[in-house]
Amino acid sequence: MLSCTRVESQAKTFKVSAGDSIQDAIDDAADSAGADTIVIASGTYVEFLEIEDDESLTLLGNGDVTIDAEGEDEHVIKIRGDDDDFGDITIQNLKLIGAGKDGINAQEGSSLTLINVEVSNNDDEGVQTEEVADVTIKNSDFYDNGDKGIQIELGGTVEISNVDVSGNAEDGIKVEIADEVRIDNVTSNANGLADPEETDDGIDLEVIGSITMHNVTASGNGDEGVEVDDSGTVILTHGTFNNNADDGIDTDDVDEVTLISVVSTGNGGNGFQVEAEELDINQITVVSALFADNGENGVQFRVLREEPEDDSIIGDVTLKSVIARGNVVRGLEIDAIGTLTLKHVKSGTAEGNGSADDLP
Repeated sequence: MLSCTRVESQAKTFKVSAGDSIQDAIDDAADSAGADTIVIASGTYVEFLEIEDDESLTLLGNGDVTIDAEGEDEHVIKIRGDDDDFGDITIQNLKLIGAGKDGINAQEGSSLTLINVEVSNNDDEGVQTEEVADVTIKNSDFYDNGDKGIQIELGGTVEISNVDVSGNAEDGIKVEIADEVRIDNVTSNANGLADPEETDDGIDLEVIGSITMHNVTASGNGDEGVEVDDSGTVILTHGTFNNNADDGIDTDDVDEVTLISVVSTGNGGNGFQVEAEELDINQITVVSALFADNGENGVQFRVLREEPEDDSIIGDVTLKSVIARGNVVRGLEIDAIGTLTLKHVKSGTAEGNGSADDLP
């Protein structure tokens, strides 16, 4: 009879000192069963890293740690699974610079968590993920990257909090196809300005099940401050969207939109625009908002379908304690609305808009 001994997987900690190779420690961790941690001592490490690990791994900077790819045509950190999707990867307390590609590039995995990372001056994205189930980014900065600051595609739950994304050549934050996006205490300013003919947004969200944004600032971007397309429920509270080249807030083909305590001023387009082209918009609620000094309308609701199937392409609209003043065209322009409720609205020529409100 054969006897078998069960070997338990044990987490290990690998330490990297200044002058050592981080990649060597990553390779050793990949050969080790269990959730491992690599602790990296203060210093600048000139290398680019590749993680191939089906299990969990943490890269933890201990002090001021910079990883500089020095212009190599690689990602600073590339993350893949070995034989399967990668496990739970955490990157914490690191500065990632100088890649000819992305700062972080992760494809097909369980989860990616970034905490207190600074990703800048890479030729492509600051971080790019594709088919990663859960992405969490906290207390981090993404700036002066050659494409987008943060790009997430085909994800499950995305959480971005206490993050500054500024001065990137394309969108500050781009999320395309995800179940849920939560953005809290985030600044996304001065993105999408590198090419005057190809301007981009502060935050661009497409095909998302539900979106919650709280305490978000998106100002001075090359196109919209926030753009949301083809998505479910959007709740935006306590946001500031000023001096963007086009609309401050643009939501197109979104099921429900709620804005509470937002300020959208000095934008080149509309303060807040809603368009219904392919999908019905069931409910729009705006409470305690200021839309002022915009280059077009303070608030604009539009229907682009030439032959609507029914009268409720845009359903219930409630505006309460809304100020729309000093806009070049109108304070409020609404076309093809089903049921409309207006409460405590201050807009129109009395507030210094270019023309009287256009109501159904």
